[in-house]
Amino acid sequence: MGTRVEDLRYTSYDGERRGSVACVAALTRQSALHALGFGRSWRAKFIPLGLIALCFGPAIVVLGLRALFAQQFPEPLTDLVPYEAYYNVISIGILALAGVVAPDLLCPDRRDRVLDLYFATAVSPRQYLVAKLAAALVPLLGVTLAPVLFLFGGNVLFALHPFGYLQDHLGDLARIVTAGFVIASFYGLLGLAASSLTARRAFAMGGLVGLLIASSATGGVLVEGLGADSSAQLLALPAIPIVLAERIFPDGDDLVGVGTAGWLLAYAAVCVVALAVLLFRYRGSDE
Repeated sequence: MGTRVEDLRYTSYDGERRGSVACVAALTRQSALHALGFGRSWRAKFIPLGLIALCFGPAIVVLGLRALFAQQFPEPLTDLVPYEAYYNVISIGILALAGVVAPDLLCPDRRDRVLDLYFATAVSPRQYLVAKLAAALVPLLGVTLAPVLFLFGGNVLFALHPFGYLQDHLGDLARIVTAGFVIASFYGLLGLAASSLTARRAFAMGGLVGLLIASSATGGVLVEGLGADSSAQLLALPAIPIVLAERIFPDGDDLVGVGTAGWLLAYAAVCVVALAVLLFRYRGSDE
């Protein structure tokens, strides 16, 4: 028995109209959850959530040792894993998560050619980019900020005088938050810029990871292999946010030969170029 369509028409929307800010917030929430695999199969959740859990590993180990062997480890936990060193320990996890999350935020929309549908509603290209960048920051902060905050909380908990420790180290708390946003924003912008160049997630992921690895190898070869000036280290893209985050802490001033101003300039240059690429690619067209 056949079927037929009796009526097809558009109806007006009678719900609450909350404006573009609410629309951007909704797009941010949906995109962040999608990148973390929520609403999808367990395979989509395994890699991003697994990487986030892996980056908590060093803090969990240190806090576990302190809890089990308090007498053998009387020194502050920051002596075992300093806050400024944590980012370098988990740098591979940060890189891997950026390579997984960023392509998942942009490539499906370009592949399915739905950008014009977004831009025909309350979301402009600029607002779309704001939402996607905010969505990228959510999982990235899960590896650049949350684990170090967890370690800081453990330091407070195991201190002889927790309130005194907290009062004496409020500066460290501010540095941890700043460093987390520095690294997350760098990888968020760079990852989205690379992902905006293709509609294939595999290409975007491979291109981003390849760029980071190649730049790091180039900087290392120039400085250590060919004896180039230490400023060639600035070519190593993965080192830029990590070193800059380390320089935020007092004990991180002399970790690398290049001055802090050089790393800050390299950080700003990469972010500006990445933002320019995004603005160029999202001019209100699905092309």
